[in-house]
Formats: sequence, structure tokens, C-alpha cells
Amino acid sequence: MKIFKSKLQLGLLAFLALSVFSCQDEVIVVDPVGDYNTNPDAYYVGEDAIKNTLNLPLDGPLDYSINTNNSINNFALHNFSEINNDIATLGRVLFYDTQLSKTNKVSCASCHKQDKAFSDDVAFSEGFAGERTERNSLALGAFVSIQQHYDDPTGNNPITPSFFWDERVETMHEQMIETIANEKEMGMEMHEVVERLNSESNVHYRSLFHRAFGDIEIDSEKILLAIETFMNSIVSINSKFDLEIAQNQNGFEVGNFQGFTDAENLGKELFINKCGSCHSSTLGSVSFANFNPSLGPLDQTKANSGLDMVYSDKGIGALTGNTQENGVFKIPQLRNVALTGPYMHDGRFETLEDVIDFYSENIQNHANLDPRLKTPNGQAVKMNFSQNDKEALVAFLGTLTDEVFIAEEKYSDPFIK
Repeated sequence: MKIFKSKLQLGLLAFLALSVFSCQDEVIVVDPVGDYNTNPDAYYVGEDAIKNTLNLPLDGPLDYSINTNNSINNFALHNFSEINNDIATLGRVLFYDTQLSKTNKVSCASCHKQDKAFSDDVAFSEGFAGERTERNSLALGAFVSIQQHYDDPTGNNPITPSFFWDERVETMHEQMIETIANEKEMGMEMHEVVERLNSESNVHYRSLFHRAFGDIEIDSEKILLAIETFMNSIVSINSKFDLEIAQNQNGFEVGNFQGFTDAENLGKELFINKCGSCHSSTLGSVSFANFNPSLGPLDQTKANSGLDMVYSDKGIGALTGNTQENGVFKIPQLRNVALTGPYMHDGRFETLEDVIDFYSENIQNHANLDPRLKTPNGQAVKMNFSQNDKEALVAFLGTLTDEVFIAEEKYSDPFIK
């Protein structure tokens, strides 16, 4: 009897063991990743997740390609490689996804808001743990195209621009890794981002990665490439300034623009004469052919603008240890500048009027002050703008605003709220 009972127990144990292994086999068989790898077309749980999670058209991506035949801006957009729409779509989702931060609270878009030309509206942005960033958020919409400014496939750009206020990295790839890992910004290493996006709660990413790259494998290089592709698709080419310069055969600096008001034309003239030496390449194409070279060296991307006599943030000097670079910061681009306040590396100026007041009367005679801001006798220049001049400069800078791109759906938050 005992032997029989023992055999029965053994049989039951064997049955249970087989059942367990069978269940495990079933789990493997129905595992979404395995099934998708075997037959991607058969696995569209991800498509359902897209519909439930994202405002994306399922019949195909929006068009992110750059229109190189744009009659208004053909001077600025030429010989561009086409943007892959599926990769840009994936990049758009990643750009707005708060899961790229340690506490799931901030995304790239938290500090780069579309309606602010992809800048922030505070002096220092809030990071994943509630701490504030050390410097003001630079605008991504300050260029005709980020790709043209930094990559320039035409080979016409003599500048070798770099990223961040202290120009510490030379590629968008490095910039993204630093920003995502920054202990005050997003706080995530790339391997952590990969692990999070691979979780079952992110099943929609499997379809997005498959559409973009032909497989569902998620890795850091694909993530970075997708975000970079989306950022390179951000093009601002529809401002009043763009329309006028396309219709003016004499270029930017010769004569009035017919569609400008008197104030805007006066502001344009003042800008050329007073601001162009530092900002000669910041309005549009980096190969702005009609700008007078006498306005200043086009290979100069940084300057000490005399904000202070003593800098608490030493800028590039803090990075290099070179005291002659104390207070030297990147010269920001000015496209859409009316949307991107507050201004300067520390956001000290709330409005354009504040900025113009500073350059009019308050440039400090720092030892490292840029020569373009000095008089022949070596003192800080005083531009002494009249009130009418100041209003004209603000009016002209307002013509650089592109109302079209700040409302375009393809650049907007894709998540269903």
C-alpha cells in the first residue's frame, strides 16, 4: 500500500512538473517579443497601444521631410538629405516621453516647449527631482534648421559650432547623452532608458521601433538617432522676415523691405549697424551670402558680452581654466527670439526691451569684453539707443517669429492626455 501510494505521489509530481513546464512553454510561445520577432506582421498589440497612448495617424506618419524647393527659403535649404518620417515620428514620441527621466516627471519637451520656439519660459528649468538647471534653456527653434547649422551638408559653413552655453560638446549625439544623464535634468543613463522602454508597459514602442528600423530591438543608438532625426526635422522658414528677404532681390542689408513697417525697417538698419558684428549668421542660413563680411568674423560663435565685472558663472572659462575665457558664452541664434525669453545664459533679462536697454547703456568693461563691444580706446561701447530706436529694434526682431512652425502638429506632444 505504501509502495502504491508512493508511486501515485511520484505520478502526481511528474504530472505537475510537466504542467509547469508546459505553462512555461506557453508563456514563451505567446510572449509578445518572441511572436513579433517570428512574424512581425502578426503582432499588433503595439498598434492597439499606439491608438490608446498616442495621437499618431495609423495609416502612415506625418511628413517630416524638409521642403528644399521652398521658394521663400531656397537660399537657406539646399542639398539636404531626406528626413525618414518613421524615425522622426519615433523621435517625436521619445522627445515628449517623461519616461526618459528618472522620476517619470520631465521630458526633453519640458525644457523645450514648442510654443516658445522649443525654449523654456523660465530662467532655470525644473529637472526630474525638482531641482533647477544651472543655465537657461537654449532654443531649438532659433535656427532655420538645426541640421544645417550644425551639420551643413553644403560645406559652406566656416563655423564649427558646439552645443551648450559653454560649447563643451561638438555633436548632437554627445549633447543628448549629457542632457539625459545630467543629475539635475533627467538623471538617466542610456542603458536605464533602454531597459525602461523595453518593459511590457511600453509595448507601443515595439511597433514604433519596427516601423522606424525594421525590427523591434531597442538600443541606445536607435533612441539617440530617432531623437536627433526629430530635432533635425524642426525647420522654421515662415516668418515675415523670410517672406520679405525672398522677395527682395538686393538681399538683407540693402534698402527697405516693402512689406515691413517703418519701425521694422528702421530696426533692420539698426540691427545691421549695431548688432550684426556678433549676430551676422543668426537670422537664417549660416551661409548668408548677402551679409557684408565687414560686419565681423563669421567663425566667431562665442563672446564675453560684458554682463558683469565679476562672473559667478565663468562660462567657457570654468571649463577650460583659461582666465581669458571667463564670462565667455555661446552667442545664441536669434530666429524666433521674441518667443524665447528670458534671455542670457542665466535668464536675467525678462524681455527684449531689457536686453536692448543693457546693450544701450550698461555693457560692463570686463577685461575679457569682446573687441566688437569696445570703442577704439578700449572702453565698453555705449550704443545709446533712443526710445524710438529701442522700439524699432523690438519691432524688427518680432519679424523673425515663425507662427507656422510653433503650431505644426508634427512637432507637437503626441501623447493622449
